[in-house]
Amino acid sequence: MLKVTRFGFVAVMVCAMVGSAKADQSTPKGAALAFGNALIGGDSKGIKATAVGSDADFKVVDALGTMVSAMKKLSDAAAEKYGKDNPISASAKDMDIAAELEKSEVKEEGDTATIINKTKEEKNPMKLVKKDGKWFVDLASLPKDGMDQVVKMAPAMAKAATEVTAEIKSGKFKDAMEAQQALGTKMIAAMMEAGPAPAPAPAPEK
Repeated sequence: MLKVTRFGFVAVMVCAMVGSAKADQSTPKGAALAFGNALIGGDSKGIKATAVGSDADFKVVDALGTMVSAMKKLSDAAAEKYGKDNPISASAKDMDIAAELEKSEVKEEGDTATIINKTKEEKNPMKLVKKDGKWFVDLASLPKDGMDQVVKMAPAMAKAATEVTAEIKSGKFKDAMEAQQALGTKMIAAMMEAGPAPAPAPAPEK
């Protein structure tokens, strides 16, 4: 199954288990939570309201939102059917953005801020910018490596998660382990369907 942890900052967002509190962009942490809420809900308008970036950046995040929203519904269905400690739902607990923010400190410099995890070093810490009194996640701080592949795979992976969600609700699987195995099979098929990542462009000759 795809190891989303390889994408650093995005990994936290992909499996963020945030609540449905009203957006509060008066602080960097509040803006980060608001962005996470929009992402987990597959809310494109909410994402645009809490972040700034290029069209390409928003394309990546919208694709992630589609996948994350489907994975959240899958986790909820598994928890309802098999209990909250089932392996499908338990895997999402390792990337609880609210818990991650509790372990972080904010370094503000004028109208910019960086959220720094105090327990581990991150290659791509979350960055935010302040405009008109509100904080916004700066999508330019997203890691770029592998993002083209994520955009390609997201629809198929969301479809796989949606299919397993329906199968869990219908009682197709005898237990959570069987459901997880089915999910893994579908995810591998999704990655194969997306195809290999494009090779990096050669460096220009000097």
